[in-house]
Amino acid sequence: MTGIDSESESYRRFMAHLKFFSERLSQKRASRSSDVGRMLPGSRVGCMSFSYYNSRTVTADGSAQKSSGGNLFSSVKHPYLPQGEWGWAIDPIGFRITLNEIQARYGKPMFVVENGLGATDRLVSASSGEMRKRYGLIHVACDDQGRGTMEWRRKRSFHWYRELIASNGADLGA
Repeated sequence: MTGIDSESESYRRFMAHLKFFSERLSQKRASRSSDVGRMLPGSRVGCMSFSYYNSRTVTADGSAQKSSGGNLFSSVKHPYLPQGEWGWAIDPIGFRITLNEIQARYGKPMFVVENGLGATDRLVSASSGEMRKRYGLIHVACDDQGRGTMEWRRKRSFHWYRELIASNGADLGA
């Protein structure tokens, strides 16, 4: 194939994929949109919520792309991004681009519902000696050996976070 022929073939494939995915997305949206229109007539959106897990990378070599369960699009491993435990790309720039795009498109306050890292959660018990790690907003009166009253108290971080929310992010307590 000459350069022009391969470009034409690439364009044809791209357009075929675009049509395929557009139709799939339209079918999913159409089945829900009529119900939403009846339930919320004249409603307006006050904020945008979304989840961001990872970015996806595609290649012109369709045979190299793999589709994993639950994903609409096939992709390949990004060669320049680190991978988490589950093989998901860790992409803070992609997250920032998503934030910028949603803000530019909708101009509404944003609420990140999930920004997950694919990793296995591990249940940590008091007897494993890890109560010394006091993350979060609540302190539990218990030591690494499981001794204590088990009383829960709000930490300084709880009060700081409450003020942060009350001030809509204006008071960082610095």
